[in-house]
Amino acid sequence: MRNLWAKQMKLQIVTGFIATFALGYALKVFYSDPRKKAYDDFYRTYDDDKQLKIMEDAGLLQSCPK
Repeated sequence: MRNLWAKQMKLQIVTGFIATFALGYALKVFYSDPRKKAYDDFYRTYDDDKQLKIMEDAGLLQSCPK
C-alpha cells in the first residue's frame, strides 16, 4: 500500500499523454488532412473571373462597375 497514490498518478499521467497524442493524431489524419485536400481540390479548378461574371449577372455586385 506504500506509494500506491504516486504509482497510480504516474500511470494516469502516462495514459493521459498517450491518449492525448493518439486523439490528436487521429484528428489530424481523419479531419484536418481531408479538409485541406478538399480545399486544395476546390481551388485547383476555381476560376475567379468566371465566378465574378456569375455574380455580376445575378446582380449581387451592384456597387462594382462593369
